[in-house]
Amino acid sequence: MGKAEFGTPKYFSNQMKAKGLQKLKFYCQICEKQCRDDNGFKCHIRSESHLKRIKQVDSHVINDFSKQFQDYFISSLRTYHGEKKINANRFYNQLIQQKDHIHLNSTRWSSLSQFIQDIAKQGIINVKVEDESDQSLNGLDISYINNSSEEIMRKNNLQKHIDNDKSEEQLNMKLLKDQIKRGEQLKKDEEEEQEENKALNRPADDNPIKIKLGGLKKQDNTVNQPKKLNAFKVSKPSKANPLKKNVLKN
Repeated sequence: MGKAEFGTPKYFSNQMKAKGLQKLKFYCQICEKQCRDDNGFKCHIRSESHLKRIKQVDSHVINDFSKQFQDYFISSLRTYHGEKKINANRFYNQLIQQKDHIHLNSTRWSSLSQFIQDIAKQGIINVKVEDESDQSLNGLDISYINNSSEEIMRKNNLQKHIDNDKSEEQLNMKLLKDQIKRGEQLKKDEEEEQEENKALNRPADDNPIKIKLGGLKKQDNTVNQPKKLNAFKVSKPSKANPLKKNVLKN
């Protein structure tokens, strides 16, 4: 059966079918040809051009395809997801949306799980199994491990900043605790001082206290008493001094 002529409806139908993503098992990586069904793929692998290229394939070609697939897988994982985890099967489905990518069936790995186990042993990715009883890739999460020198330096600097922040935070907490302790001590001292002042202060309605020094003075009862006269005592006439009289006259 020959090819459809250019411009015919059959030609445009074939072109539209070829644009979509088709089954990977019907793709020939050596010839870079996509077949639409099993019958077309069988016809292709029996063709003379395919057989000539197959004879030229050796271990170097397989290793080259394997290296290209691994580099494309890891670079896409690093670019689109970084170090965040993602389901392995979902990421692979995103990866094969591009038709010209290196297909897994042309590499030395027979399945995606075998490929993931291999690069996980190399320390390139982290693998986390959500459900160990699930043998499929639906419960398998992967994440990229960045081991570059720039990333290691960045992580070291980040860790230093975190340690400095922690030490500064601890110092601030210590200073804050000391301030709180001093404030509580000052408050306690003020309360004690107020209690002492309150004990020494006299109430407003209290009378003044008078203190007399020198003891009590004996009361004199003879001030207002009348003077007693002696009836038997006779008053004597006063004697005149002649000398005094003469002095006054002169």
